[in-house]
Amino acid sequence: MSVKTPVPTVNQALAAWARLARLYAKTVRGIERELRPLELTLIEFDALAQLGAREGLVQQDLADHLLVSEGNITYLTSKLARRELIERRSDGRCKRLYLTSRGRALLEAARPTVERFHQRQFGNLEPSELHTLLVLLRRADRQTSPLGTEQETV
Repeated sequence: MSVKTPVPTVNQALAAWARLARLYAKTVRGIERELRPLELTLIEFDALAQLGAREGLVQQDLADHLLVSEGNITYLTSKLARRELIERRSDGRCKRLYLTSRGRALLEAARPTVERFHQRQFGNLEPSELHTLLVLLRRADRQTSPLGTEQETV
């Protein structure tokens, strides 16, 4: 005999989605406000952080990690290259992306700002509650993504 897991109601699912969307929007606004003195947006910070962790990514891999379109990643990487924060190096048929020393310095200057923001954001949760939140969000993420189509980066 199997036990059936109750399915959330439409209203519960919509309420959860609305709360996630609201939290995301507030997070983007808050972090961008704090990054403004560094002349950096959240997506630019995320791109620098991804390249700092995985230097030599091709542009499409960076787009996949950031969950942005090909057009958006082209615009973003061109902007970062013009600011001399990243460089493109040819590797056969593709170009790989690397942080410049200026990009690495900006990433290191911005990282504490983003970390402090998230510590404040989740500071009212116990470690066990934060762990539970992560487990639940991963489960919802896996349910939303077709198998094998997205890489989990967090």
